[in-house]
Amino acid sequence: MSKTNMEKIQKAENACIRFVTSATRFEHISPYYVQLGLLKYNERQMLAVATITRKIIKSNTPLYLSGNFSFSRRHENMLTIPIHRTTKYSNSFCISAIRLFNTYNLHTYINDTNHFRLKNMLRSSIVPIALSPRIGLDYCVGNRHDRNNVVEKIVGQSYAVPSASLYIWLIPEWEGVNVQALRIDIELNE
Repeated sequence: MSKTNMEKIQKAENACIRFVTSATRFEHISPYYVQLGLLKYNERQMLAVATITRKIIKSNTPLYLSGNFSFSRRHENMLTIPIHRTTKYSNSFCISAIRLFNTYNLHTYINDTNHFRLKNMLRSSIVPIALSPRIGLDYCVGNRHDRNNVVEKIVGQSYAVPSASLYIWLIPEWEGVNVQALRIDIELNE
């Protein structure tokens, strides 16, 4: 994807965050990403590449991709970058995945079988944000106080919920709170 298209997607995502959090146009949006536990577009892309790379290395499938990943003889925990002469190949999935793998020392996560724990570890190594319970509001109508009340009623005090993902959809009225549709996605770091 071109850099221009990625910037357009990021601007649209920022507009959605501003709408959900009732942030003004001139406020910095980064604290809201951290508060909601969301990743920016390029960070989500890095997480997806890291997850796919782990699966390819661990399972050696598909063969046409796993043949491009080989560990270095000098540094046993690093992948060797194949020789490449063109910019197109330099920007390919294989080269990008190897660079990401080597940069963030992802070899420590290869043998981890718990997918959710792996996702949190990858997220914390790729993006240094606090992995406290994550609450994301996809779409909500009302003021910030209403949204906080809804989250408080569903999750309970200090967001102490069992370790799981919780998806709740609410339609028009819920105990006097004006909510058209609300999705609460909670992931706890174990």
